[in-house]
Amino acid sequence: MSDLDFLADLVTTGTVLGLDHTSGVDEVVAVFGDRVAPGRPSPSTPLVDFAWSRGPLGWEVDRCEAQAHRLGYLGGRVGDPLVARYGPFRHEPLPLDELVDAVGARGFALVELTGPGARHRELLAPASGVVVRGRGDADGSVRSAWIGAGGRRRAALHRAAGREAEFRRAAQRLVAVPEPLLRERLSARVGDDREAEWAGLSAAVRWSTGRAQVERRARVFRVAVEVGPVPPGEAALLVARWIRRRPELAWRTPDQAARDWLAAAPANPEALCDRVLDEPGTAAARALRDQVHELRLLIPLLSPDVADELRPWREMRSRLLAPSS
Repeated sequence: MSDLDFLADLVTTGTVLGLDHTSGVDEVVAVFGDRVAPGRPSPSTPLVDFAWSRGPLGWEVDRCEAQAHRLGYLGGRVGDPLVARYGPFRHEPLPLDELVDAVGARGFALVELTGPGARHRELLAPASGVVVRGRGDADGSVRSAWIGAGGRRRAALHRAAGREAEFRRAAQRLVAVPEPLLRERLSARVGDDREAEWAGLSAAVRWSTGRAQVERRARVFRVAVEVGPVPPGEAALLVARWIRRRPELAWRTPDQAARDWLAAAPANPEALCDRVLDEPGTAAARALRDQVHELRLLIPLLSPDVADELRPWREMRSRLLAPSS
């Protein structure tokens, strides 16, 4: 194992020693100690930063970021947990092309988000949602790699790039038409890449509807869930967001939203746990881990029996994308 393996693990799993934006305070502190706890002036390790925010359930990780540019002056002092796992770290910056090659050797893609000749390069790992930043000049070193909420959505939006005008035109029509025509038009938008289609279309609907049109936005989202453009796992979470933010406009109860998600959940989730995964497996595990994390906000609203049905999935979260032995 090496420092290159550390960054390649982060890029291909979206975790740092099994930790990410879905991890709790106790999990992060158990690995890195009190120095990373929320409320500290600088909650970070020498190499990895954790950004915290206080949500409705207490402190939560917004994102974690490996500051690879610090390798040039840390002198290998990156923190005992990382050295124990990966061995000594180099004392100079890591070339970006070296990381790209290592990720490719594992069978994972990195897509370029910046144009040719850019001074600073930004790449996205579609399976994990990790964003890698590096220098585009002759130095060509890795600056950072980070994971946070919405990584999969960024990947989906990238696949939908170039269609923004089309999505905005469609959104403006969808918001205005009667419901029968709305159903017909949304049914026609069910394609091979539902995740990308819905990411682009939903962003355009939000852009096209201000606060005065929130009821029309809710209607478009409800019908989209019912007729199919929204991916199944995302459909239940979309309802859950409306329950939390505008419950009077939600079209399902908390228990119904949770049961909808359970009905769409993977049939064999154990196949995604406690093991090294290929790119499709990682994409599935990342989506499941993020979804289970988002469902936490529904728990206080659920009846005891439905909350019990979700408990095994919540307990499974940390085993998805866990470090390999």
